[in-house]
Amino acid sequence: MVLTVPDRRMLDGEEGPDLQKAMEILVGVGEAFDSERLIDCSGAHVYTPGLYSYYFKNIEEAKARLEQVKKERLKVKCFSTCSASCPDLLAAPEIEGLSKDFKEMMSVCIDIYREMGIIVTIACAPYLAGIIPQRGEHLEYTESSDWIFANSVQGARSNRGGMSAFFAALTGRIPEYGMHLDENRRANKLFHVSAHIGDIADVGALFFYCGMKADQTWDVPVLTGLEKRTFSLEDFKQACGAFSASGAAAMFHIVGITPEAPMLDTACQGQALTEKIEINEKTLQEAYRLLTSAKEKAVDMVLFGCPHASIKEIGEIAHLLEGKRISDHVRLWVQCLPETRMMAERMGYVERIEKAGGHVLRNTCMVMYEDERKEQSSIPKEVKVLATNSAKTAYYAPAEYGWGVWYGPTESCVRSAVTGKWEG
Repeated sequence: MVLTVPDRRMLDGEEGPDLQKAMEILVGVGEAFDSERLIDCSGAHVYTPGLYSYYFKNIEEAKARLEQVKKERLKVKCFSTCSASCPDLLAAPEIEGLSKDFKEMMSVCIDIYREMGIIVTIACAPYLAGIIPQRGEHLEYTESSDWIFANSVQGARSNRGGMSAFFAALTGRIPEYGMHLDENRRANKLFHVSAHIGDIADVGALFFYCGMKADQTWDVPVLTGLEKRTFSLEDFKQACGAFSASGAAAMFHIVGITPEAPMLDTACQGQALTEKIEINEKTLQEAYRLLTSAKEKAVDMVLFGCPHASIKEIGEIAHLLEGKRISDHVRLWVQCLPETRMMAERMGYVERIEKAGGHVLRNTCMVMYEDERKEQSSIPKEVKVLATNSAKTAYYAPAEYGWGVWYGPTESCVRSAVTGKWEG
């Protein structure tokens, strides 16, 4: 692999052990994928501070790392943000039920990120906070739905980063392979959609199915038949979350909608496609069945915001709850960014949801920290059946908590929170 003089300086340890280790790993990744060189990284979206906390045995080690970062003036070399999640540190402690010690560890890790210059977004959908990379930018993103959003919707370029996103942030460099190369962004599977795609639950079911069929790392499906449907930001957010949950692929194209697919021939880079999959009404209903695992009609919890809810979605939930009361035995959570919650407060949405008995939580994600939640919170034991409009949640929750899930439209989920049972 060809390395520049600054690359070699970091690799040789001239800029300290942290950058040396980061560069060793990035070079190793590049060599594993036959990358010829490293390129500049214009943006990194690294793991949540919560996962960073797993590197420390106790709070004292985390605090020592914070002091070390300050002393060495360790800073990221490119614009860097971080993924969800973290407990809502401002919410009443009984809502999530997580311990004071666990939250204190989160706070110290947030301080470490802040000291390093990482923007503390704690977001699975940072574009909701105005962080919008442009077409052609080279990134290293770790969040499972956001890297697909960056590739597919924004036309930026990112591989699925994992810890390499953290090392890209430190060095400002990434190996050039995979989604950074034109040839790997070429569509190689054709999905024709003849089914009617209506609300956001339909979008989730569709892209969950597409993800299942795009189960290899370098699969790039292109969808036709959707040219006359308008996709909202919320649709794309749901699509990318569903696609990432069920599949291994890095991106998708939608002819006439996404930036690299104005026409089918453009998405295919002039090459013929030999594999075509038809997605009809029967196929869509199959996806709904795969996302619905509940056997009992009684609902214990309703969850919105995976990926994090937009202001539009929170407004819809508030409107549906107007003048209603959530059943006494049901929890209703709306997960969102702090910035989105501020707007929702300004509009009276938070007050309306809380008056009905629900909670609007910042930064958190119910499908993360399942071990800590099982140890510290009563929620995993008390909840048996979950209702959600998120395909991503519907896929993960049964595996993590053993919950049954009802998957469906936002309106049906709100209705189940009020009545305490799923009515479809």
